[in-house]
Amino acid sequence: MQERSSVATSQDDTMVMIEDCEERESRLSDWDRTFIDSIKKTLTSGGSLSRRQLEALESVWNEATAKG
Repeated sequence: MQERSSVATSQDDTMVMIEDCEERESRLSDWDRTFIDSIKKTLTSGGSLSRRQLEALESVWNEATAKG
């Protein structure tokens, strides 16, 4: 497993992390699922994420992908 050491730097990286989390939805809390849905909607509607949102995504992604 490759753990990311810094916040995603491109929208493509961010979308890959979101998709990874969605594929492991059973590992996510209700808050995590709501958060992932919200930031995905933001990105697909042309918006961008704040640094705090990117850091939160990284945290959720690290937990969701910790076991592969």
